[in-house]
Amino acid sequence: DQFGIWRICCISYWSCDPFDCGDLTAQFVGPQGYQLNLTGANGATDIQWQDDDTGQIIPGNTASIFVPIEPICQQRNISIRYRDQFGIWRICCISYWSCDPFDCGDLTAQFVGPQGYQLNLTGASGATDIQWQDDDDGQPIPGNGTSIIVPIDQPCQFRNISVRYRDQFGVWRVCCIAYWSCDPFDCGNLTAVYDEPSDGFIISLTGVPGANNISWVDDESGELIPGTSTSIILPYPGICEQRFISVRYRDQDGNYFVCCISFLLCPPCPSPIPQFTYVLDGNEISVANTSQDADSYSWSFGNVNSTLENPPPIALPPGTTIVCLTAFNSCDTTQFCTIIDLPDPAVDLIFDLEDGICGGPGEIIDLPLRVRNFDDVLNFQMSVELEDPDFASIVGFEVGNLPFGVIFPSVNIISGSSATIVWTESQGVTLVDDAIFLTLRLAINNSATGNSTIHLNESVIPVQAYYDDLSLAETMLLSGEFSICNFVTLAGTVSKEDDSVLESTNVLLSQDGVFSQSTVTNANGEYTFNDLEAGHEYTVWPVNDDFYSNGVDAGDVFRLQNHVSLAALLDSPYKAIAGDVHQPSDIFAIDISLVRQLILGDIQTFADVDSWRFVPSDHVFDNPAEPTSTIFPESVTFPNMQSSSLDVDFIGMKMGDVNLNAVTSPVPGDDQAPDVVDDDLTFSINAPAAYPGETYTVEVTTESFTEMIAAQFSMNWDSSVLMFTGLSGLNSEMNINQSNFSFASVMNGRLPFVWWANVLPVSLEDSTVLFKIDFEVLGLVNDSVNIGFGEVPTPFYFESINETLTAHFNGWQAIIQETPSSSDEYRANSKWKIFPNPVNGNFQLNTSTNSQSTALDRVQLFGLNGRLLKNWSSPGLSTQFDVSDLPPGVYSVRITDKKGSQLNKIVIQ
Repeated sequence: DQFGIWRICCISYWSCDPFDCGDLTAQFVGPQGYQLNLTGANGATDIQWQDDDTGQIIPGNTASIFVPIEPICQQRNISIRYRDQFGIWRICCISYWSCDPFDCGDLTAQFVGPQGYQLNLTGASGATDIQWQDDDDGQPIPGNGTSIIVPIDQPCQFRNISVRYRDQFGVWRVCCIAYWSCDPFDCGNLTAVYDEPSDGFIISLTGVPGANNISWVDDESGELIPGTSTSIILPYPGICEQRFISVRYRDQDGNYFVCCISFLLCPPCPSPIPQFTYVLDGNEISVANTSQDADSYSWSFGNVNSTLENPPPIALPPGTTIVCLTAFNSCDTTQFCTIIDLPDPAVDLIFDLEDGICGGPGEIIDLPLRVRNFDDVLNFQMSVELEDPDFASIVGFEVGNLPFGVIFPSVNIISGSSATIVWTESQGVTLVDDAIFLTLRLAINNSATGNSTIHLNESVIPVQAYYDDLSLAETMLLSGEFSICNFVTLAGTVSKEDDSVLESTNVLLSQDGVFSQSTVTNANGEYTFNDLEAGHEYTVWPVNDDFYSNGVDAGDVFRLQNHVSLAALLDSPYKAIAGDVHQPSDIFAIDISLVRQLILGDIQTFADVDSWRFVPSDHVFDNPAEPTSTIFPESVTFPNMQSSSLDVDFIGMKMGDVNLNAVTSPVPGDDQAPDVVDDDLTFSINAPAAYPGETYTVEVTTESFTEMIAAQFSMNWDSSVLMFTGLSGLNSEMNINQSNFSFASVMNGRLPFVWWANVLPVSLEDSTVLFKIDFEVLGLVNDSVNIGFGEVPTPFYFESINETLTAHFNGWQAIIQETPSSSDEYRANSKWKIFPNPVNGNFQLNTSTNSQSTALDRVQLFGLNGRLLKNWSSPGLSTQFDVSDLPPGVYSVRITDKKGSQLNKIVIQ
């Protein structure tokens, strides 16, 4: 030592590897901690456990102890000292992470289809040294990322999978998951069926006998849906929505299953049918949307899009553009597209094979090859190729309408499906646009069906064309489509809503937007268009614009007035359309006025509508009470007609006729008049004696006028004997007024009358005066005149509350008698003259008689309706009669002197 003293120290120890002992393991046993186990050390004694991090003894003298998890994950170093069965002292050590292996990222299992389940480790940023393990067999699972796919097991079973990794701090972690490895759709049949009584969907699990522990889940919200049976009802919420529903259950063997279904929670409705027609004007395309069952739309014109139902014309770029229309409704979304080839004006040379040629199996068809911008061309070459060799074969070419002296091209048919065209000239050739350079001949195979395409391309030889100056021409090659001809028939019936057929009605047909042909309905109201080439767009519509007054009568006015006043609405949308004759939108008082004017002869047509309108018989009106408030179809269109349609029926509505009295043949006849009852209803004329130059008033009376709702007729007389001056004695009980008459023809001896009840029917006592007609007698003594009832311009029509009636008439013949106070005959209308006539501003009167007898009492000017407009009392012979304030037209002038009066016509310019 330090003092030089020699010392000896001794030690006795086991020269043995302290780790050459039993196996010391640490196993996680739940959230409390780890179980440390000494195995393979049979007969161990004197066991002591020690925390090597602190040197503290750990309680326990058996081969297994429990060590709690630390609040913060950390690495632990634990040792055990013991004597083995031979008395040899041994030490075993273990180092492990004292950490809850489930305190890691979120480990999920998601079904991803037939491949299996995708296991994802999330919320473990910076994870490294990732290892996946099947905890059921201890085998590693390939994959070192945070996501793996584990195939589905057959049969279904629970799987226990763990992932081991180091987190961003280097701490070793283990995450475990247990899940049911089974295709969730490989279960019973899960269906969703709309149930109309409950206005909801019945979700049913079928084909699973003995299913138990059933629970339903809304997979969108994760909420449980009430119900533990194999079916539930989901009510319709008022708006359509996509739903994801699952059912969890155990089968009769105790296996756990999950079934899922995705469906649209919406009452059933048809899928939209997108369809449209188009017209090209230069490079502008105009489309007409003919889709069915769609609520909204989306158009694609290449680089231009639109959501309008019918977008304005769109300018397309040169070349090929795919135009698509997508139609939407609450149930589905569907799309229709077509290809538009638009030649480029900047392209020098265009070759275009004609489209739309068809033929029968075994026939030969010709496809013209047209050229455009063919200016000073020296040569060209190209290939021809059939898209489907099984459809047709190329059998030859024929020369087109080439000018004299132009060389025919050299054509070489390589096979039935390809050929070459080579054309050369010694100098440049110019052809008009759309000239047929040649015609391609194709033989359609006997087994061919449908359609095919033939292309101009460079499949055999390159495409080239040169101008006379040896410059290379830019070319556009347009393919041609051809098909097997398929002929269809379009037919139907035209009738009224009461099923009475309409004979000799014109029916028109257009093909691809262009008028094609017309026909007329037969005696059964039927029309037929035969031998229509399939694959085209066809539109059919009836037309009848003749005989506006057909069936229009006072009964219609009565019903229209009740409809407008809401006393009694018309009982069908077709009658509502028929009554809406003025700028269709709904029935108003103006419609009643126009119908009345038509009956009275004041107008001959309706300005805003045809005599008849038609609607497809299967059309369902959006608002049957106001069918004209929205546009309704008056034609039927088949966008791409492939098969015959024999029931394209229409319902015709005679405008103004709401009681369905219109005759259905082209020329009205007695056999088609509405059913009438011969009744005692009678109209008569009562009149006093008639004297020259005096006022003459006749009464129009009636008998058996019982519960009447409508009446109309015309009064007729000789206007050279009697001049109409006005009406009087209008029956107030019937509310008769000037609007019940038309005065347009009174100068010709005609006065039409139309009357209708105001809601309630009217009954009159016999001999009741309806109205009085006032005349001025123009005739001489012993002249006779008949005053009677007729059907010009307004025909007879009489209707009671129960039926249509036939009336009886008693006219009147008047013989002009000598005036009791004078024996002088006086024919005044040859005495006084108006000059100038026509007049513009003022007129005068002159006479050829001596001045002593020419004193004037008065001069009166009347309108054609008999209304007094001007009155001059005791005018002189030089009086200027001023009419400059009156509108142009025809008027009557009554001139009265000492001997009587006369009536002259005057025209004011």
